Amino acid sequence: MAATWFQRAAAQGLAEGQFHLANMYAYGLAAAPDAEDPQRAAARWYFEAARQGHAEAQYSLAVLFLTG
Repeated sequence: MAATWFQRAAAQGLAEGQFHLANMYAYGLAAAPDAEDPQRAAARWYFEAARQGHAEAQYSLAVLFLTG
């Protein structure tokens, strides 16, 4: 249920929703859409939130890149 609400918030451009949705994909708490790689989906949403200045998303995106 949480993934649905985070998806709705993310689609509306809310950085906090994008960040939490990315976390759900990164930690395997939600299935990525259309059989997309969960790490790629997480990176996409972290990036969207990071572009808006969300510091935790910026950090999480950097960690995701660092760990491959």
